[in-house]
Amino acid sequence: MTMQNSFNLSKHRIEALTDGIYAVAMTLLVIELKLVNIDAIKLMRN
Repeated sequence: MTMQNSFNLSKHRIEALTDGIYAVAMTLLVIELKLVNIDAIKLMRN
């Protein structure tokens, strides 16, 4: 394996790792979302 191929391979691995980290972070953020209470919105409008 040449130096250029080695660099490209490690670059792709780092990109895949960061994609995985972002995916986990986004999943945790979505899980933490709470549904808005509809009654509270109606009270705020009145």
